[in-house]
Amino acid sequence: MLSNQEVLVADITQLLFFAGTKHNLNKPHAERNKKQHLW
Repeated sequence: MLSNQEVLVADITQLLFFAGTKHNLNKPHAERNKKQHLW
């Protein structure tokens, strides 16, 4: 079993990931492609 702290960290990581994904989807297409290219 995961400890409560580990679960919390996983939840926060997931929230940040989804927030970042949603933010990218709201950006213009060209901006999103440029950002992906840098990664």
